[in-house]
Amino acid sequence: MEGKEKAWIASLVRYVLAVLFITEFVLLLLAIIEPVYTFRGGLSGYYAIARYQLIWLGNAIHTPLLDSMTLFSLPVLYSAVMDLISGAYLVARLNSYSLDIASGSIASTIVSVMVARASLHPVMVEIRDIIPISSVKTSAGVIRFPRTITEIGRGMDLLNYAFYTSIITILALLGLTLLVTLSAKRFLQVEQDVREKMEQ
Repeated sequence: MEGKEKAWIASLVRYVLAVLFITEFVLLLLAIIEPVYTFRGGLSGYYAIARYQLIWLGNAIHTPLLDSMTLFSLPVLYSAVMDLISGAYLVARLNSYSLDIASGSIASTIVSVMVARASLHPVMVEIRDIIPISSVKTSAGVIRFPRTITEIGRGMDLLNYAFYTSIITILALLGLTLLVTLSAKRFLQVEQDVREKMEQ
């Protein structure tokens, strides 16, 4: 492969990566804001990674666990900002340093998305504890509670899209790193050949 072709491919991959990093940034921001779960019925409202609003029979519900779980949005937000910065730096300067930064950024994104998804399990356990059983028998008779319908919101889809975009981005970064490494080796080989000819 000629040097010009390699440079053209490297530029193309850089701009594709820039688009992927910007897409990742937008997806991550939306993923922490959009509801992951929505509720209708006796319990109404939504739960997103960064915020929630739950109402049980007209009363707002807050628990220490749900309040603390919103802190899991911070690593995702940090990853989103780092993706944007490292993507911009990669487009501005293509070198091993920018590739290392971009690789580290996208790796942290994959971890933060997985942690955010894992945090949803204790959240759902807590929410199920809020919702009482459908009916309770008392001395005054049977008390029936309204049924609650739980639906998966757009936030879950956005988390999945962010995860898949991260995987595609890391594969593209590996390809670009390989291309840069091969180009550097070729450059060093040419330089060594020139020196040997000059010494003869």
